[in-house]
Amino acid sequence: MRLKIVALFLCACLIATTQQGCSPAEITGNPWEKDLPDTAGKLDVEFLGIKQGEASLLRFSQHAVLIDAGTKQSAHEIVEQLKQQGVRELDALILTNSLGDYCGGAREIIHSIAVKQVALPALTAKSIIQQAGPFSPGVLLLREGNTLHMPVGIELAVLAPAARPFLAAEDNSLVLQMTYNKIKILFTSAIHKEAEQMLLRQSLQSQILKVSDEGAPEATSEAFIEKVDPQASIIFTGTHTLSQNEVIRKLSENWSDIYLTQKKGTVHVITSGTDYSIYTDKGLKEGTN
Repeated sequence: MRLKIVALFLCACLIATTQQGCSPAEITGNPWEKDLPDTAGKLDVEFLGIKQGEASLLRFSQHAVLIDAGTKQSAHEIVEQLKQQGVRELDALILTNSLGDYCGGAREIIHSIAVKQVALPALTAKSIIQQAGPFSPGVLLLREGNTLHMPVGIELAVLAPAARPFLAAEDNSLVLQMTYNKIKILFTSAIHKEAEQMLLRQSLQSQILKVSDEGAPEATSEAFIEKVDPQASIIFTGTHTLSQNEVIRKLSENWSDIYLTQKKGTVHVITSGTDYSIYTDKGLKEGTN
């Protein structure tokens, strides 16, 4: 089944600067220089450096999509970051599960930023609406096999959850694989090993992995890492800071560069669709975390 988000990234066309290959471009960053390079004609995927919870922003030109809304305590922080970047309207807010770290800030964000549409996993939509709603924008229910299509060839494929619910709320999370030409980013929300096991039957290989559940040891198994084979992995700030070491070890053994938002602030993946560069608020050298 193929779906469209209404008015999502309404660009007539993209004139992309084509380069050979899809390996990462030089990873740059200067601790004294916070200006990003010109992102005109490029997609900027931002893993927001918030104190609690997860929130990822996809920006292209004047259009933006927010995946997850952090906690209630982080909502104001997210709103301020969006406004500082000139984001006054979201084409869509996608909430991946009913856990407070992911949907807790939705209500304040919707009251502060114009949101055209809210997208929810059909399996847990009722629970999310009870906690974070009601939503005045239109609500789109997502299921495994759906694809959100955006102009200029950007797609968000829904890989999970399946129709059968798991006992753990984490395993019922919405898993999205973003594809932009040759570049893929896997957003795993908060899934644990049971959902990961179900996903192994699908094509998961992606250059960038948003590590599940803030680096919790119940997630990101070695088999899952090998299947995704990420060149770079992003871990959000969370309550698992001590146990993140196990996940970091497994990712490092798979030769993935690791970026922790609690150390580097917002992590930007800027891509033309053929290659990508990574920048952070606090500067970055290749291979550091």
